[in-house]
Amino acid sequence: MKKVLIFLEKSKIESKGGPYGYNYNLLNGLKMFKKNIAFDTVNIPLNRKSFFKIPLLVGIEKKLNFFKPYNIEMLKIYKDYDIIHFHTSIQMYKARKFLETYEGQVLFTTHSPMLLSKEMKEDASILSQKIFTYFFKKLPIVDKYAFEHANYIIFPCEEAEEPYFGEKVYEKAKKDKIFKYISTGVVDCKEKVKIDYITFRQQKNIPNDAFVFSYVGRHNEVKGYNDLKKAAKIILNKYSNVYFLIAGEESPIKGLDHPRWIETGYTKDPYSLINASDVFILPNKQTYFDLVFLEVISIGKKMIVSDTGGNKYFKKYNSKDILYFNTIEKLTEQMKKVIDNSSKKSNTRNIFLNEFTCEMFAKRYVKLLNCLSD
Repeated sequence: MKKVLIFLEKSKIESKGGPYGYNYNLLNGLKMFKKNIAFDTVNIPLNRKSFFKIPLLVGIEKKLNFFKPYNIEMLKIYKDYDIIHFHTSIQMYKARKFLETYEGQVLFTTHSPMLLSKEMKEDASILSQKIFTYFFKKLPIVDKYAFEHANYIIFPCEEAEEPYFGEKVYEKAKKDKIFKYISTGVVDCKEKVKIDYITFRQQKNIPNDAFVFSYVGRHNEVKGYNDLKKAAKIILNKYSNVYFLIAGEESPIKGLDHPRWIETGYTKDPYSLINASDVFILPNKQTYFDLVFLEVISIGKKMIVSDTGGNKYFKKYNSKDILYFNTIEKLTEQMKKVIDNSSKKSNTRNIFLNEFTCEMFAKRYVKLLNCLSD
């Protein structure tokens, strides 16, 4: 039986975004059927605990140890695996000494709409970028190593590659490496809704007959949050019975100062909020293959999404309940369209049930792995 190692710490795999959430959904799906592959995750601590308790010192220590390779002896227990699938470029880079003698196949999946080196720099403060100039200058070697040393590079779909167009490491890999595609799946979020539609609205003082848009995510430019605000301001001025339910930390961009723009902050139950709305808006300016897209259609909500990256993949379903935009004017137009449409019914849940459950995701994954040995 073929042995596959998902190179992520078992203790961190849970229902959330990014690589850990991706594999939470995958492992759930793998439990549902028999297969000819044995799957494991990393069951040893990859990073030692910090000696410090002061956040600033912890951050400095992390940067000093960031590029250090993992102990080869520690990873020797994984030398007999047929396939190792890495989900972050830094973990693959830190395993470089082990990989020098590893004889199996190496898979690499990136889970962000930009290279890790760019993402880390963009998320860092200006002060941090100035203090740790050498650190940020060195970061690109991590992405370069991952793209150059993987046998196969896995994306959810070709459309998800769009944010990488023009990146040298990606363009080189596109010529030299084998790319494979496997669309993701998620746990059915309809089953995760804790507060029903009417009760949630009552708690937020929203009338049952109001039309509600929802958004869940980071409040920044890349996520399109500012564009959403600009379009919402027009809609709120035009319609007196339209509300916006917004989840996520209100930083770095603040929300609208309007009684029908409701910021709920960080929440562990975004599904009740989405369920209480009529239409979810996904305005990302750059998109990989957003798990929240799948979560929303599992709840069966209509969507208005930016015409970019992985969002484009869903055009093939020709759903009248998934609308696209590429300008603020078009976003406003699509919002008016759904408000003026008398029907609140949606077919998006059927798309989820037919294509994007955890089991279907896992079956696609197993099929792909079996093909690698052909």
